[in-house]
Amino acid sequence: PLPPYLTYVRKECRLRPDQLDALTALARRLNRERKGKGERITENTLIRWAVDMLLEQYRSPAETYQKEEEPS
Repeated sequence: PLPPYLTYVRKECRLRPDQLDALTALARRLNRERKGKGERITENTLIRWAVDMLLEQYRSPAETYQKEEEPS
């Protein structure tokens, strides 16, 4: 099976140096706290998570209902 990251669509994003430094530090901290359990957390993992949170925040109630009704 393919690693999950190979199933994602590539999209480039430019970050400020302070943003990248903060993402790197957070990813390292989270990986240390997890003690190597599960998949490694990367800067891209955190960016995908942030995008999910942003989209969830601004999703309309109808879209939220449809998503909850979709079979897994």
